[in-house]
Amino acid sequence: HQASQVPQANMYVNEPSVVSQSRIEETDFNIAKIIILAIFSIGTSVAMMYEFGEFLSSFQYAFLWFGVITLLMFLVLNILNTFFIKRFSILAGIVLLEAGLPVLFFMDRIKTEAWPIAIGFTLFFIFILWGMQRGRSHLANSVKIKFFSIAKTVTPKLVTGVLIGVSVIFYMNCFSVGGACVEGLGREVLNQTLTASTPIVNIWVPNVSANQTINEFFKQFALSEMARVQSEGGLTSAINLKSGISDLPIEVREKIVNQFSGEIRKAAEEKIGPLNSKASVRNEAFRLISEYIGKFSDVTKSLISIGLAILFFFSLKGFGFLLYWFINFIAFLIYKLLIAANFAAVDYETRNREFVILP
Repeated sequence: HQASQVPQANMYVNEPSVVSQSRIEETDFNIAKIIILAIFSIGTSVAMMYEFGEFLSSFQYAFLWFGVITLLMFLVLNILNTFFIKRFSILAGIVLLEAGLPVLFFMDRIKTEAWPIAIGFTLFFIFILWGMQRGRSHLANSVKIKFFSIAKTVTPKLVTGVLIGVSVIFYMNCFSVGGACVEGLGREVLNQTLTASTPIVNIWVPNVSANQTINEFFKQFALSEMARVQSEGGLTSAINLKSGISDLPIEVREKIVNQFSGEIRKAAEEKIGPLNSKASVRNEAFRLISEYIGKFSDVTKSLISIGLAILFFFSLKGFGFLLYWFINFIAFLIYKLLIAANFAAVDYETRNREFVILP
């Protein structure tokens, strides 16, 4: 009986064992610091969505700048959470609140427009958590903590998740039932487009602008056209000027300009419909575009609005790609500052492998 127990004893003696050379365990044991990180992370998520929603409702640029600042803070905090918070369940809970609480802004529309909210903020949750988990895996398989190497695996997914959330805000505020920014956004886009194109238009038609009334615009257009045709030796309309218009008396000149501008306006109205003489060019342009879009079916309008929301997302995504380095740099500075302030500390699991904890 004693002899039969010897091999069993040897088996236990020869089993390898892992001996940790760290003074402290790589785990979450400072709950207070985790709560602080969670409050700031969730708070910046809610603030970010609120600021962007208010901007799209009012077009006051102060909301936009605060939104950008809170967006940057949100990304930085979630990068830091990837390094500091060890337990996946805690990270998942924080991200769930980051994605879930902004939904409260749409409680009045959640019964009628639940699908964009559900899809958008579910994707927001998935991408944020996916990015953080990729960073955690990279960190677990690294001997040394190479901050930028780990952060660059986290940031793209975080940015994608955030921009999906912002795109949902854009869609809900601009295109859904009860959306408030359709007219404001449309006017802003049209105004910026007209302002940007004015110098180009002035190359062919000097001194016209979208701020002029319809009458002023066509008069200026008529003067420009008459000057051009005069230099070519005649006019193709009923008016025929062989000499410069500036040499004519003011009354005659005004009559000729009004007659010619009236002909041009009549030709334009035959194609686009009646125009309000006293309205500005930009207001009439917006009215005509609105009336044209208003003739579309509800299905077509829905497809256009979804397409614009997707275009909005990819436009921001292309621009955000250029800022990854800046986001990671700010996160790195705060990471070093927190370590210097003893909010976090770097230790060693073995003689070589580093990890960071919240002591």
